[in-house]
Amino acid sequence: MWGTSMSEVMDYMKDSRINARNMEYICYDGSNGVRTVSYYFQNKGLQASLLLIPETEVSLSELQASFDEYEYLGEKNSLDIYINESENTLVTIGKKVKEDNLYYAVGYTMLDAENM
Repeated sequence: MWGTSMSEVMDYMKDSRINARNMEYICYDGSNGVRTVSYYFQNKGLQASLLLIPETEVSLSELQASFDEYEYLGEKNSLDIYINESENTLVTIGKKVKEDNLYYAVGYTMLDAENM
């Protein structure tokens, strides 16, 4: 997953509508309760992704439970932090207000770039 090219992500997401794009970033309209799915690329490879999920679609406890295979590291700056070393992934869960709506922002990034 990490290091995947922008063209590979675009091919994978071909059935989704792009709502923003530049040389390092693609944002798609989400589906199945997800508002948007964003991907960030650096050095032509996937470095991070972000999901915005309306608070009305899932409870925080349900969202947290979906990361039961991850190690919970704790909370910092209002973000829950999880890692999965075997997947080389760090996940954060926080709340974000956008256009008077409350969303859970679920961010994914590489835990260790050397293990890519």
